Amino acid sequence: MNSAYHRRTRVPSIRDETAWFRLLHGRDMPSAEERRMILEAFDESDKYESAHEDEVVQEGGTVLTGDVLVDYHKFHFQPPSLTMIAALDTEDILRLIYLIRKWMQQPIFTQTTKDADQIGAIYPLHSQWLFALLARLDQRLSGDEIAYLRALARTCISLIVQFRSDCARNATIPEESSLVHESGAWIIISIVAGVWGQQDLWTEAEQRLSL
Repeated sequence: MNSAYHRRTRVPSIRDETAWFRLLHGRDMPSAEERRMILEAFDESDKYESAHEDEVVQEGGTVLTGDVLVDYHKFHFQPPSLTMIAALDTEDILRLIYLIRKWMQQPIFTQTTKDADQIGAIYPLHSQWLFALLARLDQRLSGDEIAYLRALARTCISLIVQFRSDCARNATIPEESSLVHESGAWIIISIVAGVWGQQDLWTEAEQRLSL
């Protein structure tokens, strides 16, 4: 059997935030100026609506994916793999959860558009990584370690609140279909509340969403 099969997958140092952002997103974090330009481009929805009218659209010979960040801003998203996740220990996983929690609150990842495929309380890439990391995480954690997960769940609640507010303000999607686009956030809350016994998060979510 090929010994390379058993070789530990090389991943960036968990302290190297820049390298991890690049691994997940295929590029460095945009500068503050570029983030501002991206948000302005989201607001100029005519450009993107015309690009998304068909299932497959070509511009300059390039097939567009329908994802604004990929098509126009050089993002190339890397989903998690079993080998990458297996290379992380508990401390690494909690640190990466912390980083993703920070990134997923960036406005470029929370901006809603009229294209339903791009709407969600959590950007799909981030929810994919969080599902994989939580699945790998030991169920027996200390109080300090569980605090990372509670912070993650509370961020998910905040993003659901923000998402509903944005959709109501922009009339982006019907209220009755909003749960579909909130599913990633709700699944993460469910995992933290259920697996690690943080049932009070349900009460907190109910209170936040009833305001």
